[in-house]
Parts: sequence; structure tokens; C-alpha cells
Amino acid sequence: MLCCSWARCRRCLWLASSGAALSSLWRDSDPPADQLERALDTVLMTTGVSASFARSLADWPRAPGPVSRQPPAYDGPMLLLHGDHDPTMPVERLAGVRQRYHGPTQSFIVVPWAGHVTVNENPCVRSIYQAFLRAPSAAPDPACVRGLARPALLPDAALARRTLGTGDVWGDRWPGWLHTVLMTAIYLGAPLLLIGLLWRWRRARWLG
Repeated sequence: MLCCSWARCRRCLWLASSGAALSSLWRDSDPPADQLERALDTVLMTTGVSASFARSLADWPRAPGPVSRQPPAYDGPMLLLHGDHDPTMPVERLAGVRQRYHGPTQSFIVVPWAGHVTVNENPCVRSIYQAFLRAPSAAPDPACVRGLARPALLPDAALARRTLGTGDVWGDRWPGWLHTVLMTAIYLGAPLLLIGLLWRWRRARWLG
């Protein structure tokens, strides 16, 4: 299935992943939506994916009969993009997938510094994905992936508001930069002060 635009590609990905999760992989013994909703209030941080899937479960057709959870047999073109900082699925847990899908037109590319949804990370990853859609049997060119730099996470107000919901990374109590300067002075100054006091004490003993 070839999508004409990036927006349509993202929609295709969502439909495919939701269909697999809800039609084939979701078990009748899995917790219901209300139980998963209550569980969201007991954790500090979560994606909430399971609760979101559970709310949509009733609107999806279920696959008939028993469904295998083993990787299906497939030897055609495949592109696997995975972030090495994926918090929900570490790369180490995908060894079986890499061993199963290693055909001449199947590629497994680990994206450095990327999280769970690699195609949203940067233009480099999207270019590999779109090139695969245009020519699935061609070998992908991962050169741009090897050149990806570690992202710089600066504690500015916009980032804090978007990720933490507060005016700064330390909360809304006082300016974040002032807190950063103060904590840096404490962490750096306390050891230096202790060293100075010990030196003065030993010097006093030598002179005494």
C-alpha cells in the first residue's frame, strides 16, 4: 500500500497497528477499559496506549479462531526501523525478530537517540521510510542515520511546558534558570568548601 503524502502514511500506520493490536493480539483475558483507566491514576508516567486501545476495542472486528503470537512467515520486502531509546520495547528484546526477518529485501535499522515512533524523529528516518514505499525491494541507504547527533535537551520554558506542563523544568515555583544556577553552585561549591576546611585544619595542626 503506497500512500501519497506523509499525512496519509501516518494514517496508514495507525490503522495497521491498531488493526493488529485489536483484531489479532488483544486477548479476551486482558483488562477492560475501565480498569486500565483507573490504573492510569496510580503511575507517575505512562503513554496510556493500553487504555486507549481498550476504549476502541468494541469498534474493531475480532479475528476468528486462535491467533499465534509468533512472528509470521514472510520473505518479502520489509523495513524495520527501531529507536535505540525506545522505552516500551528495548532493542535487546527484538533479537528474535531480527533473526526471523533477514531476507535479501528485509532490513532492520536501529535509529540512534530515537524513541518509540521513529518515523516522527527527523527527516532522515522519514526519507528512508518513504524510499522503501517507493521501491520496497531496493536496499535502504542508512548513511544519514549514522550521522545523527545526540539531541540537546535544554531546560527552556517552551520544552518544559510541552513535556512537563510547567513553566520551567523545576516547576512553577521560581525561575528555572535561577534554580539551575543555585543548585550548580551548591553541588560544585560544597566539595570545594569541604576541601578548603580540611586543608585549613591540617595546616593548623602542622603549624601548631
